[in-house]
Amino acid sequence: MRLWLPFALLISAYGADFTTYIGGPSQNPDQSTAGALATDLAGDTYVTGVNGFVTKLDPAGNIAFTATLGPGNSYTYGHAIAVDPSGNVWIGGQTLATDFPLVNALQSSPNASGSGFLVKMAPDGTVLYSSYFGGTLGDSAVYGIATDANGNVYVTGFTDASDFPATAGLPASPVTAISSAPVYGAFAAKLDSAGQKILYSTVIAGPQACAFCFPVPTTQGNGIAVDGAGNALVAGSTNTTDLPVPSSAPALGAFVFRINAAGNALVYFTYLGSGGLAGNSGTSTITLGTRPIALDASGNAYVAGYTNSIVGANPQTIAMVLTPAGVFEFGVLLGSPAGSRPNAIALDASGNAWLTGTNGSASAPGEPFVEQLTSTGAILPYLADFPPGAAGQDIAIDASGVVHFAGPIGLVSTITEGQPLAPRALGIVSAASGELSGTVAPGEIISIYGLGLGPTNPVTATPENGLFPTSLGGIQVLLNGVPIPLLYVSATQIDAEIPSPLQGAATGIALVRVMNNSALLPDFRLAVISSDFAVFEKSGGSMAVMNQDGTVNKIGNPAQPGSIVSIWATGFGATGPPADGAVAASANNYCGSCQVTLNFGPNNVFEAVQYAGSSPGLIDGVMQINFMIPAQFPYNGAWVYFAPPGDQPLLRLGWVDISQ
Repeated sequence: MRLWLPFALLISAYGADFTTYIGGPSQNPDQSTAGALATDLAGDTYVTGVNGFVTKLDPAGNIAFTATLGPGNSYTYGHAIAVDPSGNVWIGGQTLATDFPLVNALQSSPNASGSGFLVKMAPDGTVLYSSYFGGTLGDSAVYGIATDANGNVYVTGFTDASDFPATAGLPASPVTAISSAPVYGAFAAKLDSAGQKILYSTVIAGPQACAFCFPVPTTQGNGIAVDGAGNALVAGSTNTTDLPVPSSAPALGAFVFRINAAGNALVYFTYLGSGGLAGNSGTSTITLGTRPIALDASGNAYVAGYTNSIVGANPQTIAMVLTPAGVFEFGVLLGSPAGSRPNAIALDASGNAWLTGTNGSASAPGEPFVEQLTSTGAILPYLADFPPGAAGQDIAIDASGVVHFAGPIGLVSTITEGQPLAPRALGIVSAASGELSGTVAPGEIISIYGLGLGPTNPVTATPENGLFPTSLGGIQVLLNGVPIPLLYVSATQIDAEIPSPLQGAATGIALVRVMNNSALLPDFRLAVISSDFAVFEKSGGSMAVMNQDGTVNKIGNPAQPGSIVSIWATGFGATGPPADGAVAASANNYCGSCQVTLNFGPNNVFEAVQYAGSSPGLIDGVMQINFMIPAQFPYNGAWVYFAPPGDQPLLRLGWVDISQ
């Protein structure tokens, strides 16, 4: 089992490492979803993802700019990002936009079902080049991107566009977008530094004659890297066994191939294992992540993925090294008994490999991790879990050895290699749901997770004169410079309340800073939204429900028809009463017009909320909601939906068990 780094390794004087949230108050949750990350020679970080955003952070974690590549009314996703030697930034992905903004485009016509795109930006965010990419007679996506010493750009992904070009000496498999018999192929291409000319390209795909096949024949490139001599290596996956490549052991699953620097031949094509693509039926020996390949100075390829075939149902990290000739050199099986799924790999100047991913299975993901391996595959001392969402998406290393990594919801962090992880907040979640989103609302109860936050022996607050303290165990939490009420402090967790009304957040951004005695930890950036409603959960993650008789609602102790049940929530936002850390002394029903919906299958029953307001005896940021179980309800339970004030969509809160 992976553990947090022990507190004894931490130092009170932290360096320049940071953790920050890159989303903003005007963004919906998807608009801060990180897809890929890169870093430049100056130590800046670039992130791209959903809605085609590109955010640049300076070495201290301050946002230099955020740009949106595509129009806001169409799906656009940045899957890949790289920085060339001049500091220009290349972004690749997929868009459904037919009006994607084009600059000096190589391909100006899109495909309606989805087109790949390429964008080149100057270091200040100016768009120098923008083009569709992947053909017009089918859909395409760019999944991997890399640059060489001359600024040329290399891309890989998938396409079923029959007009995707292929150059002499490289495979030119037929692909098709015919709905009854589509065939998807992996492409790899090299373009000049201006993006105006394809220097070489290839498409590798399975059989053409396969009407109504399931699964659909699919081959795709997941990642691409370039060595110092200009050889390109592509890591990808296939669910077919007859790719037209020089391999003596045709198989399903992951593969790596190398294109020579001249771009007129495959040096090798090597299968890494059998199985299907992630998400397809069947057992996958090796499944790759979004940045699965990295190269060292000698041209050795480091490939990371996970396998189910060795340890049964639990996925395990596997890291492999292939020589420049494609010869399997060694592989290392890693991971805890719960399993681990690496998503990205990067190499430092010493040839050590850094991986990030998530423990657990696809259906029950656990904590994200960051770990380091030597060039021979030995595990180095750095091995740590992070709060959910704080890592696991992508990783890169800058010229000074600083490790940059991102989580899927827009948290970006750095680690200075060879130094202890600095004390700091690594994530802030709703104390009710435990979900990390990078946003908070006035009056919300939050949990701050991190390292070196507070005392090694936890301290729980006791209200004095009806107020929770703003200083506890030598700890203060400052929100835009103002201390906020505290409920619990420890080395790795602090529970606190966001005041309502919230002062100093006129821009929609709040800065949270932990003061550990005299040491000020780095600011943690959050977006402030009007409501961040979440219901408190019991152990195991299901909604905590109390029956009218004061007992816990569960299968063996269901609510009686005609009785009233209670749940507790936080994050009502500005629609709730003021919150300043006071113990609620009396009832205050401030949502008398609210209602819940009880759902079982296609059946909905609407019930007026009996009470929604302060919960006497608890801190004023906790809201109690009472509602009645219908006297005639012919089911043994129901999903509970609720619309907080000001929120239009119904929120599914959880399940309540009902007696029959």
